Amino acid sequence: MTDLNIPYTRYLDPEGQVTNELPAFAQDQSKLIELYRRMTFARRYDG
Repeated sequence: MTDLNIPYTRYLDPEGQVTNELPAFAQDQSKLIELYRRMTFARRYDG
């Protein structure tokens, strides 16, 4: 059987709360949350 575990790092939870120390490029929390919202919106239409 194939191992389908894909490693990932999560920085925000589904509610947009920070769950891990943010990298330097993401120190502006409001900008990061907006990017997360846009990403999840786009993912609704993927596939």
